[in-house]
Order: sequence, then C-alpha cells, then structure tokens
Amino acid sequence: MGRARARAVLLTVAALAALCCSSCQGGKRFYPVHGTVLANGKPAYGVLIALHSEDDTGPKAMRPSATVRPDGSFEMKTWLHAEQVVKDGAPAGKYVVTCVWWPLDRSGYGAENLPDKLKGRYSSPKTSTLRAEVPEGPAELTFDLKY
Repeated sequence: MGRARARAVLLTVAALAALCCSSCQGGKRFYPVHGTVLANGKPAYGVLIALHSEDDTGPKAMRPSATVRPDGSFEMKTWLHAEQVVKDGAPAGKYVVTCVWWPLDRSGYGAENLPDKLKGRYSSPKTSTLRAEVPEGPAELTFDLKY
C-alpha cells in the first residue's frame, strides 16, 4: 500500500511540474528557425532580423530575433519577458519581418543616430514588405534585401 501511494504522489508531482513548465511558456511551443539574409545578393553580416507576430501586436509580444553571421546565416531565438529566459526558435505563426543594418562598430554613434544601411526600408513592422510563416516544425527563411 505504501509503494502505490508513493507512486501516486510522484506521478502527481511530475504532472504538476509539467503543467508549470508549459504555463511558463504561455503554452506555446518553439520551433527551430534558421535561414539566410542577403543584401543585393551578398551576405548581410550584422543585420538584426526580427519577427513581429501578425496576431499579437502588444508591447510585450514575443519578438523572435537574430543577428546575421558573416556567411549570411542566422538562427532565431525568442526572449520571454516574464520568465527572463531565451528560447531557441519561434512560435508557429505568421509574421512581419523587420531588418536593420547598423554599423558593427557603434562606438562613434549615439543610440538615436545609428545609420541604417538599409535606409529604414525594413525597420518598421508598419512599412516592411517582408513576411514569413513559421510552421509547427523547423523553418528555413531566406531574404534578399534591396538597398
């Protein structure tokens, strides 16, 4: 009788732990998102790329983002505000994509006057023409920015 009770208690604790973990992520699953960003056909090293959900536009909405590597590749990560953790990937959904390309060495600039090589063309979710969809599974995204 003691073993059966202990097993029931352990199963209950495990179920509660799983429930707590899923609620920490808002019940969302994160899927691997990687890809390439080019600018006029060449790797866009240093571009900051971010995904803005078409369904959640609030100030605390998740914004998967990445910085483009020298070869043009990137891997998205998502910062979860409430939990103060970073998750690999992005939730499934439809997104507006923003990109800014500030200088790699920002020491000579103030925060307000960083020049964007892309001239602001893709910097706002209201004006960017870039779109992406993350399925319930791995996604590969490719963008060739014009400037």
